[in-house]
Amino acid sequence: LQGHPKVMNRFLSFVSLKWKLSLSLVVMALGFVGLYVLLAKKTFESDKISYIFETQQRQVSTMAEAVSAQIERMMFDARSIVSGFDPVNRKFSPATQPIFWDHPQITAIAVGEGRDFSNSLTMEKSPGLVEQATASGLTPSDQPTLSPLGQQRFAISMKAKSGETAYNLLIVFEMKDLVGEGMSGQALAFVSAAKVVQLSTNSPLAGASIENFLREQGASLQDTTLMHSLEQSRYLVSSAQVGYGGFRFLSLIEEAKALGALDSLFRKSLIFLAFSFFASVIMALLLSNRLTQNINSLTETAEKIGSGDFSTEPDFKSNDEVGILSNAFRKMAREIQRLLAETVDKTRMETEFKTARLVQDSLFPSSPTYQNGHVRLSGTNKTTTECGGDWWFYYQKGSELYVLVADATGHGIPAALITAAARSLFAYIKDTDAELTQIASSWDKSIFECSNGKVNMTAYLLKINVELGECEAINAGHEPPIQMSRKEGGGFQSIYLTTQRNHSLGERKGNWLVDRIQLKPGDRLVLFTDGLLAIKSPDGKGYSEKRFLTYLSKLMNTPEPTPEQLVKKIDQDFDDLNAGQPLPDDVTLVILDYRA
Repeated sequence: LQGHPKVMNRFLSFVSLKWKLSLSLVVMALGFVGLYVLLAKKTFESDKISYIFETQQRQVSTMAEAVSAQIERMMFDARSIVSGFDPVNRKFSPATQPIFWDHPQITAIAVGEGRDFSNSLTMEKSPGLVEQATASGLTPSDQPTLSPLGQQRFAISMKAKSGETAYNLLIVFEMKDLVGEGMSGQALAFVSAAKVVQLSTNSPLAGASIENFLREQGASLQDTTLMHSLEQSRYLVSSAQVGYGGFRFLSLIEEAKALGALDSLFRKSLIFLAFSFFASVIMALLLSNRLTQNINSLTETAEKIGSGDFSTEPDFKSNDEVGILSNAFRKMAREIQRLLAETVDKTRMETEFKTARLVQDSLFPSSPTYQNGHVRLSGTNKTTTECGGDWWFYYQKGSELYVLVADATGHGIPAALITAAARSLFAYIKDTDAELTQIASSWDKSIFECSNGKVNMTAYLLKINVELGECEAINAGHEPPIQMSRKEGGGFQSIYLTTQRNHSLGERKGNWLVDRIQLKPGDRLVLFTDGLLAIKSPDGKGYSEKRFLTYLSKLMNTPEPTPEQLVKKIDQDFDDLNAGQPLPDDVTLVILDYRA
């Protein structure tokens, strides 16, 4: 490879950085491990028996602790099941019975006062389980007594107490696959006294041989590991007591199989590790040199980008992770340049939008509330973007109050420009004596001329005598207002006003039909744009006409609110429904109150 640098470079470029590092670290680690093995060989050989003893002893101790924990858990669950039993009426608590029937291990429970559990209160998942357990000779005592009823079924008898009530408790339960399958040449056994209860499926020893060993050891068998001859072979035997009765776990493994592979393993390991050590040195040098060159190049590129030179790029190519990172550097530099340009444009546009919004805010009345004579009104406006196409305005000339609500098609800057044109027109009209139809015609022409006939505007134009409540109105394709009036029996009703619908502003289609309305003391008019009823909740529920009218009636049947209070409450209601979502359309709401 050293004589063919092109081949080496191609090899390194196609091998991922992960494997380069892994290979280098593994082979170097093998060299150090090999040296350690050579130095520790004698010590390991002298300690290998004790190591195997300790491992096997830990295995059976862990199994014994696990079974002991299972038994304690089942005794706890059994006490919970019978904790609410009624000794007078001889009934289990209905609240604890499902625990028994759903329990995966407990199959029967008996509660009684007799030592033989005769005439006891029982629950059984299969008939005869309690009878089988009592036939095994179990008698309750201060300490729980465990007895096998087969390979997988066991019984515990004990004395227990619930409050002031003392009773004898019998539990029948199942513990399956306690020993499972041992290693090759290993026998695992769960035993009681000198009897094998469960034996691993691949056991090299017969159960009778293990029972002979238990009888030979008798009471001298301790929780330790010893060497013993079984079936003409020497076995390492480890034992651990469960803690209940004479139950314990045994692990028996043939000495030859446990220790025979160590010498062969040492010889093969030394040869393998010797070669691995030298290979690791060569590979580590080659790989580290290649990697550090590319990483240094990336470092230089990063420093240049950090100083503001986004045109710099790494001067190498590779197909590994470092190569992928270099491509990311190239993309990052280009993206930064693009984002900087976009940021400049966005900053300029945001500044223009803010300026446009400030200008549009000046188109609305300087005060959202008004009161003169018998009339009081209040209004509000919300836009989907910085600028909108909704507009409302009012002005008074003599005893006449003019109120306008309009909605240009679309929203954003184009619609906002149309509202600006309308506001400019009314800066002139409010100082003239023009009739309502003349105002509508001038407004119609202004919208047509300013938009070149491409944008329309719906509007509701209202003129009201603040002393008499007499109104004239022109509906230019707009939503009809809602009139809230007192009912004879008390309370309010909300209905849409019947209006003569004219064409939209900007269409230049002809004459205007004028509606005449007489307001009564206490009447209210609600003017709004269609954006109010377009609001939807996150789950798609709309702010329907029915909801709107119902809510208006509800508000009016409380202590009579002012227009400002009504606007605020309705505004809060559709904000709650909208839940912070972007508005689908601009929203304008104006409420007018006529009082005697």
